Amino acid sequence: KIAKKSTKEIANEIIQKRLESKTRRFVTHKYFPKQLVNKFANVAGFFFYPLLHGFGTSHFLMTNVQYDSDHVLLVNYLNTLSVLMCCAQNCSIAPKMGHELLSIVWRLWFHREAKIRISILSMIACIVINVPASILLLEFIDELIEFRLRLSEMLSPRGETNSESRILAQHVMYLLDCILKEGSAMDNN
Repeated sequence: KIAKKSTKEIANEIIQKRLESKTRRFVTHKYFPKQLVNKFANVAGFFFYPLLHGFGTSHFLMTNVQYDSDHVLLVNYLNTLSVLMCCAQNCSIAPKMGHELLSIVWRLWFHREAKIRISILSMIACIVINVPASILLLEFIDELIEFRLRLSEMLSPRGETNSESRILAQHVMYLLDCILKEGSAMDNN
């Protein structure tokens, strides 16, 4: 036995169907990115600065490296600093950490070992990715332009000989170009 619908229910169904057919939907669903608190933010400095400065001297950044094991140690040290920079994304001390890492970048830019130059390029990429673009454009603009010029020299035919360094330099240059274009777009507005 099927219960008969009342006229009111039938009218509501007709109205509902008409509303559905005449309604225009511009967005079918909304995406809200899930935001998490960076739990590393409170302790980032306690890991980064003792590692960076050591016990009063930065013994990892020796200029007279004698053995291959010293190169390996320096590469791992630079990569560890880069990882800590990545972990400090959206931390309030990330720009200060970036400034500290830049002193290492400038000191080791022309290192003779290709793996160390690759680590330096990775460190630049970590700084550009993890420091907000607005802060990069305010506080790091001179360094960004200088990096851009040095990377273009590195990519010239008489520049970097290591193919892996050249490829990474192209990617870092692309990142810098994106940041600099964003800055010029903000200046035009």
